[in-house]
Amino acid sequence: MSRSSNRGFTLIELLVVIAIIATLVAILLPAVQQAREAARRSSCKNNLKQLGLAIHNYHDTYDYLPQAISQCRDWGNSLWDHRGCPGYAFRLLPFLEQGALYDTITWGLLFEGSATVNNVIRDAQIPVFHCPSDSILVTEQGNATWSGIMRNYPVNMGNTDYDQSNLTQNGVNITFQKGMFEFFNKWTKLRDVNDGLSNTYMVGEIITPDSVNTWTGMGRVHQNMGSGFTAYYTPNSKNQDIVANGYNKIGGENPAQAGIAGNWWDAIITLRSFHKGGAQVTLGDGSVRFISDNIDLGTHHALAGRQDGKVVGEF
Repeated sequence: MSRSSNRGFTLIELLVVIAIIATLVAILLPAVQQAREAARRSSCKNNLKQLGLAIHNYHDTYDYLPQAISQCRDWGNSLWDHRGCPGYAFRLLPFLEQGALYDTITWGLLFEGSATVNNVIRDAQIPVFHCPSDSILVTEQGNATWSGIMRNYPVNMGNTDYDQSNLTQNGVNITFQKGMFEFFNKWTKLRDVNDGLSNTYMVGEIITPDSVNTWTGMGRVHQNMGSGFTAYYTPNSKNQDIVANGYNKIGGENPAQAGIAGNWWDAIITLRSFHKGGAQVTLGDGSVRFISDNIDLGTHHALAGRQDGKVVGEF
């Protein structure tokens, strides 16, 4: 009669199996993370394509582009020209299948400062304005009626700052060139883009800061103080952005701080993303391109100008 015995794993065999599993996890985890980021980047690209199409449909309807920065009335019926007045984003809602949300807006009045007027739109989650790679998307700090959700896609306001100033960078004088959208109370048309729609930025990508206050422009694409980006610095620059109030950290591949502007219209808001190596933009023709952190600065400035007459090289 034979004797049967149950033989278990030895300690060495168990350690070998654990080591093999750990090695496989170490090999596969980066691949999984890369696949997830590729999916998020693709979703971000699709958002930008939808925004580009919505802007073109808006132009087809009204024969001009939506205003990026405009005036409105405050609660005392005085003319108001800065935070809380509508930017470009919410004007597109009917062209983004958000007609019901659009109908909640009381136009001509501030988006902020009231618990009953424009409060629905102020805190609305609208996925097309959010890049899934940016998980921060904080609601700004401060009084609830002066707070709102941060968003990722501002429009092109030129190559220096909102106020169309001539600036100097590293000893080089930079002459302001108009972007596809302008400061202040101005409508532009696609025919104004003399450099060609395929050679001009229309919508760009930024990231939201890890904390904000009630006078910060970054991420506030739905109203004046954050409606646009500028191409003064290359994407994900380590240089400070300049906004009405500073905040702790911009984040992204090259984390940077934010300096404080003398006025909110001195804003310099740089293309930034959590996509490694650059940021995505929608060009004037509606196509979406990935702009490298290492793009030539002159090319970057030329792509931001709509009628500078410069020949754009490879990008």
